[in-house]
Amino acid sequence: MHLEVGGVLFPVNQLGPDSAIVEATAAHSPGPARLLVAVDDTLTVRQAFLPEGIPPGPFRTRLALV
Repeated sequence: MHLEVGGVLFPVNQLGPDSAIVEATAAHSPGPARLLVAVDDTLTVRQAFLPEGIPPGPFRTRLALV
């Protein structure tokens, strides 16, 4: 499972109903994102929005699926 922000993929360690724990190497401002989930060779892509952006490091960030 990954979160794509501005063409960069970040691993998602944990996903909740309105948040995700993401390992980011740099901070990202609020904006659009995509959640990519691969299960049994099937890729599901969901559009998302990061209302608070992503701080660097392994942090929980708010995520809104659209």
